[in-house]
Amino acid sequence: MTMTGVIVVTGATGDIGRTTRAQLEADGYRTVGIDLAGDESEGLFRADLAEPRAVSEVFATIAAENGRLFGLVNCAGVYEALDAATTTLPDFERIWRGNVVTAWLASQSFAEYAQDGARIVNLASISGQHGSLDVAYGAAKGGVLALTKSLALHLAPRIRVNAVAPGVVDGSMASRIPGDRLESYRSSNLLKRLGRPEEIAHMISPLFGLAGAWTTGAVIEINGGIA
Repeated sequence: MTMTGVIVVTGATGDIGRTTRAQLEADGYRTVGIDLAGDESEGLFRADLAEPRAVSEVFATIAAENGRLFGLVNCAGVYEALDAATTTLPDFERIWRGNVVTAWLASQSFAEYAQDGARIVNLASISGQHGSLDVAYGAAKGGVLALTKSLALHLAPRIRVNAVAPGVVDGSMASRIPGDRLESYRSSNLLKRLGRPEEIAHMISPLFGLAGAWTTGAVIEINGGIA
């Protein structure tokens, strides 16, 4: 069940965003990306997704070029491995804006141009479900989970909204986690390893097909098993 219409992937130059775009394209979908990083090229737009005007403008441009939109994957996010004891209010607000505000603004603009039956998938985290020593990040990802369920209520029945909640995934984010903490994450899941970006992408893509047709407000865990 492959519907027509473009899928927008935010955080498109990050490990999971880049891999998700590639998987969606392999599965027959058309995609465009949005990110602060990277050179603008065909299919990639640069925008600050925490700024309402920038979000509104980039989605208007994408819709003008592609018509009604089918999907949105909110991969944009911020992780800084902050120590809770020294996290300042500006730190907390920056992490919140980078994870929750970006997803909210992108979803709000996407809904304006979405076709009936469209899908939103938010990238949440095990940190939002079970807490994190990086309190700001854990709180923000908890906000993404609540945003997912609230958007599912708000946008039904026209748009389905779900979240994928990974454990720690090998890549640039994991490289910022202190070594002892990273090792504890690796050893505490049942499969005794970190996830891979392509595994997350393979979990996201089916939600744009039949697997997501009667699914909304769900949080899908992919974390190697909780020990």
